[in-house]
Amino acid sequence: MPVVEIQRSVTAHAGLVWDVVTDLANEAALPPTAKRVEVTGEAGVGLQRRIIGADGHAWSEQCTDWQEQQRYTMTVATDEFPVPCAALRYTCAIVPDEQHKTVLVRFYLDYRNRFGLFGSIFERYSGRRRLLSYAHQQMDKWISLIHGREWAYGMTAAALLNDKGRELYAVSPTASVAEAAAILRDKRCGSVMVLQDEQLIAGMVTERDIVRGLVDDGAALLEKPVSMIMTREVITAQPTDNMMLIMSSMSDNRIRHLPVIEAGVPVGVISIGDVVKARINELEGQSETLRDYIEARHWHELYQEIGPAAYTDTIAGVKAVEVQEQI
Repeated sequence: MPVVEIQRSVTAHAGLVWDVVTDLANEAALPPTAKRVEVTGEAGVGLQRRIIGADGHAWSEQCTDWQEQQRYTMTVATDEFPVPCAALRYTCAIVPDEQHKTVLVRFYLDYRNRFGLFGSIFERYSGRRRLLSYAHQQMDKWISLIHGREWAYGMTAAALLNDKGRELYAVSPTASVAEAAAILRDKRCGSVMVLQDEQLIAGMVTERDIVRGLVDDGAALLEKPVSMIMTREVITAQPTDNMMLIMSSMSDNRIRHLPVIEAGVPVGVISIGDVVKARINELEGQSETLRDYIEARHWHELYQEIGPAAYTDTIAGVKAVEVQEQI
């Protein structure tokens, strides 16, 4: 059977990579050609899923091989698959490299042509190209998710606080709501910590708490102590908690601000905005690296295409333009 295979090496924990490539119910991991997935059964041999394509096509797959932390194989019902094949199955395998702390992700498709000689011609000029495109799209989605989760696993609350600063905005339980509101305005923050004896957290006051209080009590609320509106059961994080835990805590508890406690003492607050900003900064760094890679690849391909002499002349021409612009 003909084989289409691609592979990519990624710097990440093997367990994380396995979790991403085996999350067969995750619609975010589907290639752009698919828009929805329905999964039945537990992870392992016998799991089935139905994929609905963006163009209206739908096809079924069933897991026929599963080697934990190593590989799995899905057999596709080819009568519905958008690329004509007499038989098709694909395998995803991971190969950890402990020495370099990387994981090789392999994705390959075994297929059999349909329609005899005509199918061979179609396979050469169209079918294989479409399957290869499908494989690349799937791999790109996996790698993107792996990078995102690896960052979330690696970035800790302590590291984020070191980047944003550990300044705390706090009031006592007897401070008025007006005082807390003034801090929110002046410091342009979304929450104020309520501290008892300057160390123990008595509660948290957020913009939402104040808005709800104003609806109930009107302007009279501003003269009342913050203890009347603060959230008393405060959910906290540890400095060693990673962004995966922090984001899950925020999502599960529907909160936007998470105090970080070390040795029983608050050392900072992480907001959902801090998490988003840190992730954007990380992605911008990756984008710069990718641009450098693409530029280097462009010049390498140019060298291969037109030869060393023309390549040298092109570089000289670029440098000449740069000098002229400087003059």
